[in-house]
Amino acid sequence: MHKNAGLNMVRVWGGSIPERDYFYEAADKMGLLIMQDFQMSGDNNGRWGGDVKWPEDYGLYLSLAKETILRLRGKTSLMFYSGGNELYSDDYDSPPKPILTGLEGTKHPTRQWAG
Repeated sequence: MHKNAGLNMVRVWGGSIPERDYFYEAADKMGLLIMQDFQMSGDNNGRWGGDVKWPEDYGLYLSLAKETILRLRGKTSLMFYSGGNELYSDDYDSPPKPILTGLEGTKHPTRQWAG
């Protein structure tokens, strides 16, 4: 559907169930580019109110982000990873230093990620 609509890049939102492997295999075959969010929940403070100091559990976030990087690192359709595009205000480190440091050892050899 995406290709038929004339799209050449789609975002895989991280606040839902991850796409299955056949989705990425199909994107590879069709030449569709993927912006892949790291898994996260919009309920970042238990009240659906949002907070720029998200995520509360850095260890869990890093575990899921590393799992995503390792799972998708061979996919040619992967354009880049996203650590969340609506999380940080101007007065807050984006990404928080513990997240940035935690991802250093799991970098993808040819893809970047944006916080």
